[in-house]
Amino acid sequence: MKKLLTVFLLMLSVVSFGQILKLRTTYYTYRVNQNSVWSDWESWKKASVLISVNISDQRIVVDSNTTQTYDILDGIYKDGIGKYYCMDANGRRCIIEIVNENRKLYVRYNDWEHVYEFFVIK
Repeated sequence: MKKLLTVFLLMLSVVSFGQILKLRTTYYTYRVNQNSVWSDWESWKKASVLISVNISDQRIVVDSNTTQTYDILDGIYKDGIGKYYCMDANGRRCIIEIVNENRKLYVRYNDWEHVYEFFVIK
């Protein structure tokens, strides 16, 4: 409960004061949509990836093998969930959700989804 409160307060400070929220992932999984049918989720794999959420610059950066940069077009924060409508470097739109309760970050496109489990480092 104490960690959940800490994550909530950190997310609130990012939204309120424009600070950069830094997350470190521990695991990730994904699934794909082919012919309007979603695959099963892949097995969770270990991943130590830095994710920076910078509300004042309207940017989310996932520093994986290939750096993924998302420009935030719009977003809301409600009930411990940050939901951001974004555009990636290729001009594709997606939704990124940061869920405090289960410490998961979702990157959702129409044809695939990634989920990262994280902890807050700053």
